[in-house]
Amino acid sequence: MENLLTTKQVAKIFGVDVRTVLYNFIPKGLKYLKVCREYRFTQNDLEDFIKKQTQQKEQLQFIDTRTEYQKKMNKKLRVV
Repeated sequence: MENLLTTKQVAKIFGVDVRTVLYNFIPKGLKYLKVCREYRFTQNDLEDFIKKQTQQKEQLQFIDTRTEYQKKMNKKLRVV
């Protein structure tokens, strides 16, 4: 059986808070095992989650719905 990772370990790997793993990653499809009221994750599940998220990100396409006036105003307000 694979080595199971705790929620803290997963958060450290991703560089996020434990709550981010619990409330953002799990609802987005991160697979887990529940052992004695705690979540455990496998390395393969983390890799699958990363692949799934990168595929979804590639499918997203940004469409600029601003009017020409809004675009001009954003350029004028930008401070360098």
